[in-house]
Amino acid sequence: MVAVLAAASCATTPSPAAGHRPRADAGPVPVVLPDGDPTPPPALANVTPSEAFLAREGEIVLGGYSTDWANDVTVDLGADVRVTNVSAATSNVMSVDFIVDPGAAPGPRDVTVIIPDGGTEVAPGALALEPPVSLSFDGTLAQGSIVVAHVQVVDPSIPLDTTSSTDPFGVTTYTNLAPALGPGLSGTVLSAAALKTDVEIFVDEPLTGPQAFDLVSGPPGGAKDTHFPSPAGLDVAARTPVALTPGVAVSGTTAAKFATGLYSFAPPSASPLILDFAATASAPGAEPAMLLLPPTGKWVDELTGGSLATWATTATDPIFAVFFDQSGATGTYAVDLTATTPAATAGATPADATMAGAVMASALPFVLTGGQLATSASVDWVQVATGPGDTGTRLHVQSAGDPHTFLDVTIFDSDGTTSVGGNESGGPVNAFAGPLEPSHTYFVVFSAGAGFSPSHGGYVGIIRLE
Repeated sequence: MVAVLAAASCATTPSPAAGHRPRADAGPVPVVLPDGDPTPPPALANVTPSEAFLAREGEIVLGGYSTDWANDVTVDLGADVRVTNVSAATSNVMSVDFIVDPGAAPGPRDVTVIIPDGGTEVAPGALALEPPVSLSFDGTLAQGSIVVAHVQVVDPSIPLDTTSSTDPFGVTTYTNLAPALGPGLSGTVLSAAALKTDVEIFVDEPLTGPQAFDLVSGPPGGAKDTHFPSPAGLDVAARTPVALTPGVAVSGTTAAKFATGLYSFAPPSASPLILDFAATASAPGAEPAMLLLPPTGKWVDELTGGSLATWATTATDPIFAVFFDQSGATGTYAVDLTATTPAATAGATPADATMAGAVMASALPFVLTGGQLATSASVDWVQVATGPGDTGTRLHVQSAGDPHTFLDVTIFDSDGTTSVGGNESGGPVNAFAGPLEPSHTYFVVFSAGAGFSPSHGGYVGIIRLE
């Protein structure tokens, strides 16, 4: 008799071989090996490899101890991980193929083997799910900001699709790379290589908290597009915009590349106002700008921007202004706001489609309200007259209103045919004409520009003498 059985036997306690059945509370009876060591219960001993990437197919090999695995077992890797194949090479070695959903939660997962008779073997937290990219940022990752995300691919098995095209102006577009971001975020790819890319991300003013990042690689709409997700990869900080007061300069400091400052102005009444937001910076080579957002704070509806950003308002809704230096310079800067009440305003009319029906700008600065171009052939004429002391001045014509309305403007001499200035590039108007003659008549004609859409034909015209 083996040693364990001999040690367990006594005169008053029959051995299991004698037919004694242990009490129900006596615990499991170990299986005894020939060398006298009890056999441990079946266990899932190891999982190799111990990590897998989101949005990828993977394979792990399971090692068991005292297991009796066959191809009919089931393996569970948790939510959003689909097991596609299980193959038991031996009773204690099994390979498992699976696909991880792009939206699966990162972190450790239990690996569970389910035996057909209902038993299970579990390796707690044995498989870690990780994003296939890591992110770092230049800029202020906060409400109403612009940041550059440096995306590093940490799973080299699938490189990025860097297919690109370059326009005549030297601007490169990566046609097969596109950020896939949630509400309140938008982005564009700035540069790309096989295992890294830079993405410029615009954060709407209302957005805060952890946000998901994803980059889709491959031909748009293709069946084999690859996702490079990082759930909660962007943690957007809350910040309160600094209220601006007309005529009072506010200083700030950018300590990091592409850092932003967030400001706002709420007009005290609905009376027409011309608003000029200005930005200056101390660093050599700096390119400071004020970028204006509507009351919604959405970048997709950005109003305008520049070192001097002008807008006209007839409401008390706040306008957000974001300080941004495109050069990436750091250091001190200043922002300023000038609010000007127009000397005259008038609404566009159906008759102003001709020189004879031109709206009269009775005084400058002047604001044309209610401009509406119904078709690409629509025009609005405005007549402007200089005074006897206006020698050597110039007309400055700008636009506001619907930021998606693409306009051209032409400034004509008194004959209505000789052009003396204008802007014919489409988009927001910022045109000049001069030097002007004193006591002279000029005509400003607003028309549809390149990119015009009938669904976006509204605008406000701003005409000033400088």
